[in-house]
Amino acid sequence: MLKRILALIWLRTQVLLNNKNTLIQVIFPFFLVLLFQNFMNTDGTQGKTLLFSSLTMAFSFSSGSMISSSIAEEKEKRIFKTLVLSGVRRGEYLVSVLFYPIIFALAAIITFPKMVEFDFGTDYPVYLVVVSLVALCTILLNLVIGSISETQTQAQVYGLIPMLALSFLPMFPQVSSEIKNFMDTTFLGIYVDFFNKADFKLNFDSLIASLVWIFALFALSYWALKNTKRPKFRKWPIDKLLKLTCPKAWEVK
Repeated sequence: MLKRILALIWLRTQVLLNNKNTLIQVIFPFFLVLLFQNFMNTDGTQGKTLLFSSLTMAFSFSSGSMISSSIAEEKEKRIFKTLVLSGVRRGEYLVSVLFYPIIFALAAIITFPKMVEFDFGTDYPVYLVVVSLVALCTILLNLVIGSISETQTQAQVYGLIPMLALSFLPMFPQVSSEIKNFMDTTFLGIYVDFFNKADFKLNFDSLIASLVWIFALFALSYWALKNTKRPKFRKWPIDKLLKLTCPKAWEVK
């Protein structure tokens, strides 16, 4: 099991390093934060605002879109079928799919406050809980999108509105009470409240919406992956799979 997971992660590493579009998509939010920090936060007073507006964008671009497009592309190009034929289990496949998106989300969570030079002080543990919940929901949402999409184009179409909503909707709750009420019903409500309410407290009432979303998205992800058709053919060894799906990377090894 571990050997197959490591082989899949190694394979995804080669694919990621050779896919310039994906690399740009991953790096873009980090570059944007550096740009804003140097041009919009020269006096050091806008760090929290920059952090608030950039984290959800990073989750959506660097982590979420990578998941949905990867799963859909592998289904479209029959790579998913090849993986199943090699004896890879769905759980192993899922671990390999989520490996880099989780790393990129954690990188954003940890490095963005340092990049904008903002210190949460005693609220840092609360910050970690809140943004981790939002990152998890974003990842699960895109996992559902990728699982129900048959092609990469479908995944891009299905994921466009969620990506835009996650990137820009948190900026508008103060404009309209209707938008704020809508946000409170989503997993972004706790995120908006944490950054905008001075008396924010992490308790069951503030967590309930996010926990409901996590449970619902877990259930949808499980259903979508479980109902993905499993081909019934002979199994291939993992080394043959790697040679078929990424021959150049295999030669490097």
